[in-house]
Amino acid sequence: MYAGTENGQIYISDDEGSNWSLFNSGITNSAISSLAFCEKNLFAGTTGDGVLLFPGNMEGGNSINIGLADTSVNSIAVNNLNIFAGTHGSGLWKRTFADIFKMGINPDTIILKQFQNSYDSLYITSDLSWTIEGQTVNWLTFNKTEGTGNDVVVVHTTLANPNNWSRSALFLLTSPKTATTPFSIIQQEKSAGILEENADFIQIFPNPTCGILTIKSQIATESASVINSSGALIREKQGQFKEVDFDLSGESDGIYYIHIQGNNWSHYCKVILIKH
Repeated sequence: MYAGTENGQIYISDDEGSNWSLFNSGITNSAISSLAFCEKNLFAGTTGDGVLLFPGNMEGGNSINIGLADTSVNSIAVNNLNIFAGTHGSGLWKRTFADIFKMGINPDTIILKQFQNSYDSLYITSDLSWTIEGQTVNWLTFNKTEGTGNDVVVVHTTLANPNNWSRSALFLLTSPKTATTPFSIIQQEKSAGILEENADFIQIFPNPTCGILTIKSQIATESASVINSSGALIREKQGQFKEVDFDLSGESDGIYYIHIQGNNWSHYCKVILIKH
């Protein structure tokens, strides 16, 4: 519950109005005339500073007055796509959420190896709730397909590509309040790479591990990396080697993914960290 005051301050209550605490530091020379919400984003109409946005209910309002001729605002209102402001002398102002809130995804194309369990990450930036929609394919999965705000989505192949050509799927990052962003996932074609199920030349132990993880390969590798369950890269070593250790004792218990790359081959493995 929020309340705006004539001296430009906004108060918040978490117990249905029994107790109040200051939400913002105050707006100079403006009273709060009206408040409105879009998901977790608070809008404030003011009598001299126009319309302010507090993204994610964070303190510190940002002006969103593009096209607003009169910054003396009597009231504001929102629907599913727009915010409206009734002004003192210039009538009604409207601005779309698609113009205010930005949503993006990086990268917009992911190329995965031909192997089963080839992993990569999508980095989503958004002030709003979002959903991933698109083709249903049996060779690809996401660790999540919906969320709110900035997030990391891990994608991985559930099947090796048996074809001599690559295959792809098109998806959309959508929100009911802003523009849709397309992205694509490509799995490389079958090649001379060594398939996961035949990767006996690599040993990763102990698994589960309590901290120190050893990787041994009969073939010289070019890189080895550790990825956490959120898709973030937490350890990496580059160079030609046949044995390498990773110390995970500073990480939280859980599931981690080991990615090893060589000349025209790649290998993924899931390991479990249990320190206690």
